[in-house]
Amino acid sequence: MPEKVNVIPAVVGASKFMGKHGLSPRAQVVALRQGGHTQEQTASIIGKPRSFVQRWWARDDLLDHHAGGKPFKLTRSTITIIKKRLKKKTRTSTRQLARAMGMAQSTVVHGAKLGAVRPYHLAKKFILSQKQKKTRLAWARLYKDQVWDNVLFTDEKIIWCIVKRNSKNDVIWADKGDPIPPAPYDRHPGKLNVSAAVWLDGRSAIFIFDENLASPLYINILKKTVLKEGAKIPGGGWELYLDNDPKHNSNLTKAFLAEKQVRVIHPAAKMPDTNIIENVWSMLDHELSKLGPLTKANLRKKIISAWKKIPQNFIRNCVLSMPHRLELIRAAKGGHIKY
Repeated sequence: MPEKVNVIPAVVGASKFMGKHGLSPRAQVVALRQGGHTQEQTASIIGKPRSFVQRWWARDDLLDHHAGGKPFKLTRSTITIIKKRLKKKTRTSTRQLARAMGMAQSTVVHGAKLGAVRPYHLAKKFILSQKQKKTRLAWARLYKDQVWDNVLFTDEKIIWCIVKRNSKNDVIWADKGDPIPPAPYDRHPGKLNVSAAVWLDGRSAIFIFDENLASPLYINILKKTVLKEGAKIPGGGWELYLDNDPKHNSNLTKAFLAEKQVRVIHPAAKMPDTNIIENVWSMLDHELSKLGPLTKANLRKKIISAWKKIPQNFIRNCVLSMPHRLELIRAAKGGHIKY
């Protein structure tokens, strides 16, 4: 059995690790292995557990380029396997993959980064049948030469007193033991309904109501929003973009619009990606998301304030994007587009 020693300074490179206490423990492991000692002897000499010795036993020299801790053992093949098992797969977490591959979750995450894959949230995409795609395509072709400058886009929306939250965003970083504030939650929060119209160079007042929408109420909304705003459009001849909601197409509503000589553009089924007001509602949601829970009375005031804050330039750019939207629908053969 080789004679036990505390350090072997004669090993090449040992001087690089000499400090106040001589060689570092990791360097001593390498030196003692090169000197012919066993793992048990090495652990006894340096006063470290055998698991520490096993971790650094395979090092070939004393040049310690690692910052500390157990080095990653990620080969190219392992990185390729991690990438293949994660890429474009849903419901596959790094925790599950780590358990299946018998490694730490941090190792899987590191391997994914080395493989140049990143986690992304899937965007929403509404389901379209072949018939719906055909009608969307036909509509996009029909209106490819439409001038959208004098078209009013209108619709309704529900706004909740407590903004619906994305649980993935409810994360707070704090010291251990710090009190963590809860996220506001209500099973049956209050709500208000809103309706408005926008066009290239303006917008109507926003109409706020509690009741369920029926044709008589909708006609009243048209009088106070759409018709008032349409009268401001220079030259007249404005048109109304109206989706296929039953209240929008009731006999009472049709008779009212015919009496007022309003020309209506009805899109094909399932075409929210061509209604500019949907983008404006998203901007309104963004403004209201900055606020906490509100009562109905306070929410009404905040809706009016947030509506006025939406930049007209944003609305204008949305309207100007209509020819491009229709072009994308034609290119997608009536399929979904990212608007």
